[in-house]
Amino acid sequence: MANPRKPKAKKILEGTWRKDRNPVREPEYVTPESGEVKPPAGLNRWAKKFWKDHFSMLTDSGVLTVADLPQFHQLCLAWGNYCEADYAIHHGDDGTKRTTVEYRKERGYSRQYMPEMIERRESFDQFCKLCQQFGMTPASRNKIDLAPKNKEEISDTERIMNEVNGG
Repeated sequence: MANPRKPKAKKILEGTWRKDRNPVREPEYVTPESGEVKPPAGLNRWAKKFWKDHFSMLTDSGVLTVADLPQFHQLCLAWGNYCEADYAIHHGDDGTKRTTVEYRKERGYSRQYMPEMIERRESFDQFCKLCQQFGMTPASRNKIDLAPKNKEEISDTERIMNEVNGG
């Protein structure tokens, strides 16, 4: 199976865009304003906090567009589900704190009796996969160059190399 095609905006950010290898009629979407889009009503408290903390950062960098909002919503849901399952593991029914070992003892060490552990793992896996799509991991962020290229700002090494090479 072939790799999925990267959008033009991502290629431009990475510095790999070439006109001869880009589709002629690729759709271009606008970046939403920070105050324009509010968190959806179905998100839990952790997902809403994640939305508020990361929405403006992703829109300001140009990574998040209007077309990406449903996938960003899924990212927030995955984080919210992970936090909810983690809270259920580390807090008893009466609200007292407990360790993971205490939780496992209470549930009987069998996976079929630990739905919160399964939910936490699956939500975290989904969260990690979606984070890579938005450039929110060190490896995926390393592929994107968001710094504007100004010819006026030349590093000392480049200046010395230009002087040596006569440029």
